[in-house]
Order: sequence, then structure tokens, then C-alpha cells
Amino acid sequence: MKIGFMGLGIMGAPMCRNILARGHELTVFNRTASKAEPLREAGAVVAATPAELAEASDVVVTMVTDHGAVDGLLFGGKGALRALRGKTFVNMSTVLPEYSRLLAHRLEENGTRFVDAPVSGSSTAAEKAGLIILAGGDLELVDSLEPLFGAVGCKTVHCGETGQGSMMKLANNLVLSVMLQGVAEGMRFGIEGNLDRETIMEVLLSGPMASQLLEFKKTMLVQSEFPAQFPLKDMAKDVNLIAETTGNLPLEFPCATAAGIQFNHAVSLGFGEEDCAAIFKLL
Repeated sequence: MKIGFMGLGIMGAPMCRNILARGHELTVFNRTASKAEPLREAGAVVAATPAELAEASDVVVTMVTDHGAVDGLLFGGKGALRALRGKTFVNMSTVLPEYSRLLAHRLEENGTRFVDAPVSGSSTAAEKAGLIILAGGDLELVDSLEPLFGAVGCKTVHCGETGQGSMMKLANNLVLSVMLQGVAEGMRFGIEGNLDRETIMEVLLSGPMASQLLEFKKTMLVQSEFPAQFPLKDMAKDVNLIAETTGNLPLEFPCATAAGIQFNHAVSLGFGEEDCAAIFKLL
């Protein structure tokens, strides 16, 4: 495939390296141009603008912070939109489901096919091509993108029509945010009762609470050092998207609300660049 990839941050850069490793032709663009240089050295072509990237690609991917960044790459000055006619656009960024549906409509008017395909997994999974792709859109189109998805992930789940990939990502991260808050409180509770951190983690990992999440975060929680796999500021952004989505539903989500308060508070205290497990520091 001729793939264009925009957004070379903590997730995008390792995803691009895996795309290159699969032999695809890759063109990249990043607003901070210096971040593209290691990929140029690895064999990617670096585009000067999103429009130039789209001209050179059959499939264009964005993996950026939010919908504003996606809009800027598509519709801003020298944006990719015009050159996307007749091609496929894949947004792997985490955004509101409603935004994905509105974007699909705008792209359809331009003659562009669209899939929303956020991912489950941290930077560690991105480095190992172990992401779970949460795809929304036409099933036949999603299947046709397997050379791309198979390069960056270990599994693709078709979640339904356009926007449902984004909805699945928010549902996934609602659970993640509550789990992290629960683990942090359990650790803090045990420490206050004079339990050793290693002992707490040994028990949690030996019983029914054992999970990949605990394995990934064990060392961080024991040592109180939180190098970012999934930055806390991004989790806060996602819980805010969850809150915006639940605001349109006739139900209450008390655990999600509590987690949202905690993660936003942690960002306000300056923990945003650390891993999301640094929610423990708030306690």
C-alpha cells in the first residue's frame, strides 16, 4: 500500500516503523517537522504539507491528539482534503463518535471513503505491533485495510457502522480509567495499613484481579516512577470525551464521573506528561 501517516507522537512514530517493516510505501507529515527525521532515515518520505502527503498516498491515516488537530490537517491551509478525492481516510485518533459521523459525511461529499479506527493499547503495544484496531465503517472497506491494520496491530475488531469504532474506544477507556483509579485506591489503602507494595501487587497478580494492566503498571506503582506509556493528560482528555457523550444519554455513570474528576485534578497538579498510572500520586 501507499500509505500517508500524519501524527508522529508517542503512538504514531512506532506505528510508522512497523508499517515500513511490512514493506509499504510510507509518506509522513508532522506539525513539528523534526519528529519526522528518524523516519526519513528509516526509509519514509517526508511531506512538506498534508496536501503533498495525500497526493502521494492511496490511504491517509491520522493519529493525533484531538478532533481539532484532525480538522487542521484536513481542512486547514494546505490541508489534505482536496487530494483525498477517490481515496481512503482513516482516523485512528480518539474523538467523539458524533464527530466521526459528521466527518464521514463531509468526506463523502468530497468523494472520500472513511473509517474511524482508534486503537486499544499503549506505546509498548504500538512498538510491538500489538494494538487492537477498533474499526467503524463499511465492513468491506475495513477488510480491505487489513494490510495497514495488520502492520500496526494484532487484531482488528469491526465495531459497526461509522462512529462505532470511536464509541468502542471510549467504552474501553471508561473501564480503563475506573480500573486505574481502583488500583490506585487499593494500593493506597494497603499502604496506609502498613502493607508492603510488592506484597499488594503479588496478591493482586495471583488472584482473579490479575490482568495485563496490572502487569504493565506493577513496576510504576511499586517504584512511584511513571514513564509515559499512555500519558495521563490523554486519559483526562478521553474521560472528558466520555463525559460529553454520557451527557446525551438518559443514564448516570458515577464511576466515570468520579474518575473524570480525579484525572482532571491530576493534570492540574502537573502530572499530565507522566503515565496514566500516575493517578496514584494524587492519593
